[in-house]
Amino acid sequence: GRPALKQAIAIGLVTGLMLGVKYTAIAPVLSLVALPLVASRKRPSPTPFLVAALIAVAVFAPWLVKNQIYVGNPLYPLFEQTLGGAHWDTVQETQLMRWQHSMGMGRDLLKYLALPFNVSTRAKPGMYYMFFDGTMTPLVLILLPLVFVRRSRPVLTLTAMAALVFLFWSATSQQLRFLMPAIALGAVLGAAGLAYLTGGAAWRSVLVLGLAAAVMGGLLLVPDQNGSPFVAGTLAGRLPVVLGLESKQEYLGRSIQSFGMFDQIKKTLPPGAPVFLIWENRAYYLDNPYFADSFFEASSVMRLVALSRDPDDLAHAIGAMGYKYIVVNDRLGEFFSRYYPPAEIAKLKDFMAQHLDTVATSNKITLYAMRP
Repeated sequence: GRPALKQAIAIGLVTGLMLGVKYTAIAPVLSLVALPLVASRKRPSPTPFLVAALIAVAVFAPWLVKNQIYVGNPLYPLFEQTLGGAHWDTVQETQLMRWQHSMGMGRDLLKYLALPFNVSTRAKPGMYYMFFDGTMTPLVLILLPLVFVRRSRPVLTLTAMAALVFLFWSATSQQLRFLMPAIALGAVLGAAGLAYLTGGAAWRSVLVLGLAAAVMGGLLLVPDQNGSPFVAGTLAGRLPVVLGLESKQEYLGRSIQSFGMFDQIKKTLPPGAPVFLIWENRAYYLDNPYFADSFFEASSVMRLVALSRDPDDLAHAIGAMGYKYIVVNDRLGEFFSRYYPPAEIAKLKDFMAQHLDTVATSNKITLYAMRP
């Protein structure tokens, strides 16, 4: 009927948008497709599924077309052996998959059983992705039982969706940000449980208020990567610019390592001059066309280094791509160089010493010009 068709249109739009943001949205997408099957008491008509699928493909299609035009693979960087792709090969795809599966605290049976506890209590940013590269409050373990307070069909359906997303996440890249769809569903379920508890005796309301206070207090105490309270540090770092006590330029300059360099590029280089970025890909504020890695752990730049015979050959390859100006983030280079053979890092450094002249430096990032 008409309500089912409206739901199908909404599901199709959301599905297409999700896939356009991240391929890992496939898990919540599958759960969205399964939702009518689980929630309906009757055998559903195939029409809403077809409508949702067509709308999802239509919304997702521009991203696929853009990938095909730019790099020759609509699902770039996946399926390189079948679909190909510019600046990408089987070696890099293998590096990418190995890196993704290295995230988390282990993949044996005991580690999988302990995963809900570990991701809730031991997650922290950085640390080579060993601890999920993020922070989540352990209060999720307190709110989790609220999911089962009211075991209605919609609640059980949403729980199944969240569980499917969590299982997909646990079997693939255990980076915390990819778990956000399940966390959002869990928040809705926890809120439903809290709302149900407040509808009865007075002690339930007291319990809910206590849980709410614990949640708010816990959020204030969640640490950042330096061990300081995240919320307090976030407010302290952003209030000056919000209150007009600091300019936008000053705020961005102290918040984004590369902002100062990109500001210098605007003042130094000819407009539109292409820039080759090494160990840097946060280029939102770079107005010039540029080449950069998507993943430093599966680097296209380092693959170009590996395929070059010597520093001269590397200089010729970069020049043939149309780049005269090179930006190198020395700070990130120190960190990510460990992923590559010392001989390749030495070749890159020899190229920089033999073929580049320094133009400007800012916050451990250097702008070079290639010698004629």
